[in-house]
Amino acid sequence: MILSFYAFAVDCNSPMSDDIAECSYSVFKKSDDELNKIYQSIIQNLKNKVANSKSKDEKELYEEMIIDLRNSQRDWVKYRDSECNRKTGVSLPNSGRDIHLTYIYCPANLTEERIKALTVKCDEHEIGCIDY
Repeated sequence: MILSFYAFAVDCNSPMSDDIAECSYSVFKKSDDELNKIYQSIIQNLKNKVANSKSKDEKELYEEMIIDLRNSQRDWVKYRDSECNRKTGVSLPNSGRDIHLTYIYCPANLTEERIKALTVKCDEHEIGCIDY
């Protein structure tokens, strides 16, 4: 769920739009840093599994999972950016300052959702799923 402009202003404790922009960017940066940390941890975990694989098939499986995760993450970043453009209309001509401020925190919300998706624990019956 995307926060409303006014709810975000309260969270940032300032009615000044420049302060809101700075605060919302800060929120996004924290989320983005956390996502990158989790992503790198998963990649490193998979690389360790490659290095410790006892069979060629197992090694290839983990290598393929690394490729899939990298592709998935790149696709997700494209999705996040286009979804925020769609939701806010920021790329439309004559979009106002409020729309640009609204856009700033959209990526933070979607990044939080991605963090949850990457950190969810696997069901023991999922094929190819590995807890990281």
